[in-house]
Amino acid sequence: MKKDKIIGIDTSAYTTSVALTDIRGEIIRDIRKSLSVPAGMKGLRQSEARSMHEKNLKEIFLHLEQDHDLTSIAAVAVSVKPRPVSGSYMPVFLAGREKALMLAEELSVPCFGFSHQEGHIAAVKEKSIFRAEDTFLYWHISGGTCELIKVQNPEQQIIGGSKDISFGQLIDRAGVFMGMAFPSGKMMDETAEKAFKRSKEESKAMSGDMTNYLTPIKADGLMFNLSGIETNVLRSIKKNTGKEEMIILELFGKIAERIEKTTCDACIKTDIRKVIFAGGVASSRFLRRYMRRSRDIRNENIETLFGELSEDNAVGIAYLGGKKLWRQNQ
Repeated sequence: MKKDKIIGIDTSAYTTSVALTDIRGEIIRDIRKSLSVPAGMKGLRQSEARSMHEKNLKEIFLHLEQDHDLTSIAAVAVSVKPRPVSGSYMPVFLAGREKALMLAEELSVPCFGFSHQEGHIAAVKEKSIFRAEDTFLYWHISGGTCELIKVQNPEQQIIGGSKDISFGQLIDRAGVFMGMAFPSGKMMDETAEKAFKRSKEESKAMSGDMTNYLTPIKADGLMFNLSGIETNVLRSIKKNTGKEEMIILELFGKIAERIEKTTCDACIKTDIRKVIFAGGVASSRFLRRYMRRSRDIRNENIETLFGELSEDNAVGIAYLGGKKLWRQNQ
């Protein structure tokens, strides 16, 4: 059997992901299975999440082995930590790492470890017009991360983002407060979209000028805090029964406005005009439209990239594994 496939594994946050690609990076399978969070809960303990990832991996590989001959795998790639820095660690990654090492040993193939953040960048960048770019800014905005990173390969430097909670946590906490299931991002985004389409205040919503319920997210340079607007939004929901949709719309407007302004400021400061967005929040349709229509982004000649694979997945990890294998074989 010819060994011409790469398998990627990612067990971060609330999604168990496995991807199978060929040696050229073409996606054969992209499997994602969400972890189950009890109603009313705002998340899981790391030990609980790790156990669920292990269970999901067993189910995923059971089905994968029925459809594909895994002896054709040339290398195993896995996310082993959140970020590509020393000391970065989360127990949930042990579930994927242990499965990857066992699989690599069973198949007698190499096992390559990468960070979850590197996988996000690769998933969005690899098949895009930014593929050959070595210098760019990267927004990682998800349920647990809110970082603006300056990338000058191989160096990465956090230059902006939240000092406390992430945009994803802000959105999830507001959603759970209103009775939505965790994680609430997709439902909140859909609600914001519906409210936007119905609203007579469309121009205000997209310009970030809506101030009926919430105050703007203030920044200190390229950094900002989100705990203040979290308190603001929860109080507004409690006080304004029946106005939840408009509050959600305004919340997404404030988030998009802060991302827009911080992006422009960062591009001016670094003289970099290419920006990649990845993470669950980056898949927001509201945010994507806002950034596409932003006059400030256009005026600064900023190129933004929102990929189809913004949410948690193992495709980027498989891409990285394939590249490393190719380099080793040269």
